[in-house]
Amino acid sequence: MKIKSIACGHLHTLFTLVDGSLWSCGWGSCGVLGHGDSKYRLVPTVIRALEGDQIVAAAGGWKHNVVVKEGSSTFAFDFERRT
Repeated sequence: MKIKSIACGHLHTLFTLVDGSLWSCGWGSCGVLGHGDSKYRLVPTVIRALEGDQIVAAAGGWKHNVVVKEGSSTFAFDFERRT
């Protein structure tokens, strides 16, 4: 696996691979990693919701991420407040 780019958020990291896939690890509370759960992940894990898409760019923020997919469409995932 070859890494194309790395983006860092507050407590998490995103990795775009040369094959266009997107991986994340770190603080996963309330879905910030994009895996549909709240797990803290020490090992980078592919974001299954984006499988098959070619990721052009990714940016991490405090409690959110924004991804640009090939064709200029965007995908965002962020902290979800739970009451």
